[in-house]
Amino acid sequence: MRAVITGASSGIGIEFARLLAINGYDLIISARRADRLNALRTVLQKKYGVSVEVFTADLSEVSEVKRLSEYCFSRKTDVLINNAGFGTLGSFHNVSDTDTANLINTNISALTLLTKAFINTQEDGYILNVASVAAFMPGPFLASYYASKAYVLSFSAAVNEELKQSDKNISITTLCPGPMKTEFFKNAGASKEFATSTPRNCAKRGLNAMFGRRNLVFSDTLISLAALSTRFAPLSVLAKISGTVQRNKFLD
Repeated sequence: MRAVITGASSGIGIEFARLLAINGYDLIISARRADRLNALRTVLQKKYGVSVEVFTADLSEVSEVKRLSEYCFSRKTDVLINNAGFGTLGSFHNVSDTDTANLINTNISALTLLTKAFINTQEDGYILNVASVAAFMPGPFLASYYASKAYVLSFSAAVNEELKQSDKNISITTLCPGPMKTEFFKNAGASKEFATSTPRNCAKRGLNAMFGRRNLVFSDTLISLAALSTRFAPLSVLAKISGTVQRNKFLD
């Protein structure tokens, strides 16, 4: 059994790798930071006796996504976890064009192309696409990030329905985490952070849902209730609330 995990160098990605290794999966772990991936490989191979391959890639580059796809999916692969992604804090018009393009390429394009490559090369298996509770509302000061996660949610649900009507035994599960103590806040430029779950518990819930071929799962009950509540409020109200939260959480 083999699994591919992007964004495997920190946070939930590390926990996905650990949990799959415990269950006997050989791994291909990918991220930009080779030193962290190599350290994780050493630990997992020694502790769990599985094969772990490191593939460093910058998924904001389409050529790197293609290179990863060709390396991973030319052989039997059972699981794909699209976990790579990031956010950039700031008013949309003040975020650099480079940062905006890199976010869209990593959060949307890479996930889309890797999902497509898995479906085109495999006959059965599981895909877990990591979105966010942010997918359910607009997000002032993290506008592109929130919008990218809304794409992941909609895209994954649509393609999963297509797969149900195909001859492929492949399912797509969308994981929507809430805030937790990972490097996301720091990388986004946050000055404050809070958490409703832990990366380990979130990863457990995500994998259990994926192997159960469920469409959607949240990191914890509080986040699932928060997502449900967004259905009853206008977008303008949600944007105002979200913007206030971002100001209080991120800005000095």
